[in-house]
Amino acid sequence: MPPTPKPRSGGGGFWVVLLLLLAMGGGGWYMYDQSVKEEARLAAEARARAEAEKQRKAAEAARKAEEEARRKAAAEEEARRKAEEEEARRKAEEEEEARRKAEEEARRQAEEAGDDTPEPKKEEESEETPSEEEVQPGPYDAPLPMTGGGVTARETKELYDSMIDRLVTEGDFAEFHRAFNSKIKAAIPEIINNDKLNYNSYKRSKPLMQSVELCRLTHLAGATTLTNIVKPDKRQQMGEAELGTESGRNFMLWMLRDKNDPLGTFMQAFTANQGNPANMAYHLKTFFKLWELTPEKERARYLNLAIACALVAPSRATAAPQTKTKQPALSIEQVYAYFREQDARNKLLTDITKMDVTNLLFVVDVRLPRSEFDWVMKNLKYSQAQWGDAYASIRYRMEIAAGSLSEAELYQRYTFDEIREDGGVCRHQAYFASNTAKCKGIPAVYIVGDGDRGPHAWIASMIDTTSWKQTGSYGYNTGRFSNPCSGRSMHESVLLNRTKKTGDDKLAAAYTGMMLAEHLVSMGCTTEARSASRYVTGSFPLLTAAWDSRISVLTADEDNIPEADYWRKMSNELARLGKKNAELLDRAADIDNNYALEGKSDSAKKNTMKKNLDKLKRTVGNERSDLLLEAVDRQAALLSEAGDVRGLGLLYNKTLKENTRRGDVFGSLLRQYVGHMEKAGATKRDWTSMAKATEKIFEKNVLTNTTDHFKLSKEVEIQKIISTIYAKAENTKKADKLKEAAEERLRLSSERNG
Repeated sequence: MPPTPKPRSGGGGFWVVLLLLLAMGGGGWYMYDQSVKEEARLAAEARARAEAEKQRKAAEAARKAEEEARRKAAAEEEARRKAEEEEARRKAEEEEEARRKAEEEARRQAEEAGDDTPEPKKEEESEETPSEEEVQPGPYDAPLPMTGGGVTARETKELYDSMIDRLVTEGDFAEFHRAFNSKIKAAIPEIINNDKLNYNSYKRSKPLMQSVELCRLTHLAGATTLTNIVKPDKRQQMGEAELGTESGRNFMLWMLRDKNDPLGTFMQAFTANQGNPANMAYHLKTFFKLWELTPEKERARYLNLAIACALVAPSRATAAPQTKTKQPALSIEQVYAYFREQDARNKLLTDITKMDVTNLLFVVDVRLPRSEFDWVMKNLKYSQAQWGDAYASIRYRMEIAAGSLSEAELYQRYTFDEIREDGGVCRHQAYFASNTAKCKGIPAVYIVGDGDRGPHAWIASMIDTTSWKQTGSYGYNTGRFSNPCSGRSMHESVLLNRTKKTGDDKLAAAYTGMMLAEHLVSMGCTTEARSASRYVTGSFPLLTAAWDSRISVLTADEDNIPEADYWRKMSNELARLGKKNAELLDRAADIDNNYALEGKSDSAKKNTMKKNLDKLKRTVGNERSDLLLEAVDRQAALLSEAGDVRGLGLLYNKTLKENTRRGDVFGSLLRQYVGHMEKAGATKRDWTSMAKATEKIFEKNVLTNTTDHFKLSKEVEIQKIISTIYAKAENTKKADKLKEAAEERLRLSSERNG
């Protein structure tokens, strides 16, 4: 066999390797080429997407610009339309007001003439179709019967409810106020006939009564405030970050539809306590916050408590506590929560769920840290009827009265515990007794007044469900307190004369009538407002607030204030009623001074004021020295304006002699006398005569050798006034001698009692 040939070394392997390398190189190039193509495709797609997004954004911007242009155009058109409507309404109201005043003037002239001249007829309404430029009816302008029976017809109720639903949804209170004031004005003839208010008809007309309450609230609080409450997106505009999240729409619907009539109760209580209109927005927002803090099932139970807390004047509600601890006073919301908490635990001595708002105001105006509330609950066990004993439980410290010990030295924190431990004087006793009573749910007030033994402080507290009693007055009759809602200074008799017949529920008709009259004034319906206020004073003749409201209504229109004869008749009526309510004697004197004597001669004015003063003395005697002082001051003002120094001497010398047993009255009269002599332009001779006469009366009838520090202090006060009179007479030697003698008496007394 031929031999097998041997392979060539290296020759075939080379070509195999070469072929493999070529194959690999071709695959790599292919892969590279594909990668480049993929990147190019992706880049193209990205550019396409970017271009599409650019075009989309451009289209969106164009669309938004077009919408914004349309919106601005629509807003401008709406603003123009509203401006035209407002101008048309204004002109219509001006024409209506001019027509009404013309009718009133014609009626007044007819009454003065005593004839039967008919009232001018109203112009017949045009039957022509309104042009496009005339005012278009608003959402609340649909006809709605405002008067009728206790329950309106279904259609009427449904329409009214639908308007309320819209109101609390849209929050357009300004538009509602405009439209419903027109409806109220149109409904007036149905409830006020022959110049008389038919209250029963008004009370049965629930849509009308509630509309008056709501429009009155809007007028006082402002439409913006109400809008911000019902519109959640407007909450921040109220500046009340602490407001809850529950919708204000529910609050307003509750106010208007709850069977317990929250709106009516709120507005009546504000009227009853003669609240300050400037505070109404605060009161309403506070009421809303308290409502949000109250579980739904408890809102009816604590309705009056919430209203009372809401109606505490902001200056009182935010005042700093008198304690000097690091703890702040409870906020009004915390006070509300505290009394709900204690009521639920049956820890209070009164039933705050059955108490009217006016009495509750004298509970919830308390300004204390929580620690003080807790101290009272733990340490004081007096009954409601005997809580006045807390006043006398505080040991009297004569060192403070005499000036040898200061309050700063006695108290470090001024807490109830310190006061009970260390004692104090009358102002500390009154502070302790009145505030601890409030902590237990007892209405109480801190009272101040002046008397024969100098300035004094005492308390009055409610001893059962209706009656009030004073403690620590020691015969003083000038005591006054401050109303927590209005801030007005009031005589303590306002509380001491309260009975079952003077509770808020018994006087609801009075407050409702007052509210109606005051709202009619704001609408420009002066004649109708006077009719409403006359009904109130006729039905509640002894209610001082009713007469205050009537006087306000009568003087609201400065161009149409009643003539002097009208005021004289009212003054006589008030003087007659003053036998049962001394406050009305003061109102009668004010009317005489400001209105009834207009146009009368000085002689006639003096005679009238003298008669009023004599009548006051006969009626109240020494029971109301504060009213006596006011009456003398009014008469003296007339004399000083006329420069009648002799007349002032006759008036004051007589009145001073009649009041020598009351150092406080004597001193107050003497200060008045000095002031009016200055206004009258008294000469040196006049002052000399006055100094000698008053000193003689003082030394003969007032000056004593008493060792009673307080009575002596009052005598020293009078001596110093007489000293100033001698100084005005340029008799400095006598003035200094009197002053030095007075100060020496006081120094010796302080040493004896300190």
